[in-house]
Amino acid sequence: DPSDWDRFYRHVSGWQYRVWMFGEEGALGQQMRLFLRGLPIDLGLGLLFGLAGFMVAGKKAIWVGIQAVSCMVYASSYQIHDIEPYYLSATVALIIPTAAAWHYLSTLKPSWTWIPLISFVLPALSVQQHWERCDRSDRDFIEVYARSALQSLPENSIVLTRQWDIFLSPCLYLQEVEGLRPDVVVLGKELLRRSWYLEQKVTRYPILGGENSPEYKALHEKLLEFESGNPSPEGIQQAYEAWIGGVIQANYKTKPVMLGPELVAEEMSRRVDVPKPPGSLLVPHAFFFMVRADSSYIPLSISEAEPFEFPEARDNTFAKSLLGLRKNLISNRVGYEDFYKFPEKGDAWQSLNEKYQNMED
Repeated sequence: DPSDWDRFYRHVSGWQYRVWMFGEEGALGQQMRLFLRGLPIDLGLGLLFGLAGFMVAGKKAIWVGIQAVSCMVYASSYQIHDIEPYYLSATVALIIPTAAAWHYLSTLKPSWTWIPLISFVLPALSVQQHWERCDRSDRDFIEVYARSALQSLPENSIVLTRQWDIFLSPCLYLQEVEGLRPDVVVLGKELLRRSWYLEQKVTRYPILGGENSPEYKALHEKLLEFESGNPSPEGIQQAYEAWIGGVIQANYKTKPVMLGPELVAEEMSRRVDVPKPPGSLLVPHAFFFMVRADSSYIPLSISEAEPFEFPEARDNTFAKSLLGLRKNLISNRVGYEDFYKFPEKGDAWQSLNEKYQNMED
């Protein structure tokens, strides 16, 4: 929301992402090792020609080298798991000197007519080598997961989760572009720590309490103070929990309030960020936990929770994350069915859980 100069500056400078920069000890070295290990795979023979080009070009290549090293060091400080795209400038910088290497070879023996041919063959070999690894046209499990999870929600649900990569960001497209399930309110738990996101959601969805609610005013004031440079405004955590708790408390008795399984397993177990209403129950649904005011049994068909496969789960970070979420929720569903004396249903859910377990082993 670049409505004033301060907000515009924070937007273009990537201010809100700085919490993931230069933070965790050891992350810099870990990310750099990941980049260096991948270079021979990414560039192949091009890496050798690039290094040779640096030697041939000498001082002329110093600025290219500075670009590569600067990008590598700065990007390595960013603590996210999908870091590879941020190294693109460094990778390109290492490719540029290959031109110097080829020029040097052509000056040694101008009659080497095979140099243009090799200049074509090497990139072609690189494309052939990396095509399968880079082709994502058939990897749609995140889209299928997000679409299935969104469609499985009861009417007029309020969803709170921090599954950004696998649910929140796909839902932006599904809801805003495709118009899928506009009745569902989707809230990103971590994004609620930013004033612009809180403003957008409260303005768009009146059921979240409106801009005049005491909880909203208190949290919004603290967020603006934080974004103005105060790293730890007094009472900001309490205001954050009060707003989230107030939304859950005000709605869970009259409409479905759904929580991501990661919030139940972590935040609620540690009693931070997401308060559980006194006397409420958490019912494992298809993809989320439902906050309930009573103990009546909620039936659920396995077909609602199992519409997809994970073909590359063993070597894919997102698939592993999804498997962990599914096993957590399904294990709880097994216990739920057993508690309500439906052992056959419990066995069916347990079979599904074992299927997921086999995928990960």
